[in-house]
Amino acid sequence: MDTELATPGDVASLHDLARAAFAPYTARIGQAPAPMSEDFAARVAAGAVTLARVEGRIVGYAVTEWRGTTLHIAAFALDPDRQRQGLGGRFLRLLERGAAAAGAARLSLYTNAAMQEARAFYPKQGFLETARRREDGFDRVYFEKPLPGPTSE
Repeated sequence: MDTELATPGDVASLHDLARAAFAPYTARIGQAPAPMSEDFAARVAAGAVTLARVEGRIVGYAVTEWRGTTLHIAAFALDPDRQRQGLGGRFLRLLERGAAAAGAARLSLYTNAAMQEARAFYPKQGFLETARRREDGFDRVYFEKPLPGPTSE
């Protein structure tokens, strides 16, 4: 798996991937999940979208933003055809290493409470649930993962 920042030429693929990954949750949530209305053009222009590629094909993306010393993952998605193959965990570990190298103390993210699969996945990746809140019409479950500090030799 390779990771790279998304470019403007990736915006249409990001919209397609978001629809494929999140549309199945619409009925469960009662509305389209927030990532389906993401302004990918603006996020890409800000350098905030990291792609995961396998054999040149986009298989996932992460929208990130810095909040002090925390790298917040505002959206995380994998191609549904590539889920349950270990790619999500690998992608998160690559994001973690990059964040730690950039000085992040932790990663944070949230998922919809109705997305039981995601709520089960993140703790398996070392994330701890920190809060539950209703925001913007969504029931959200918040997670954080502390990152190792700099090592001295």
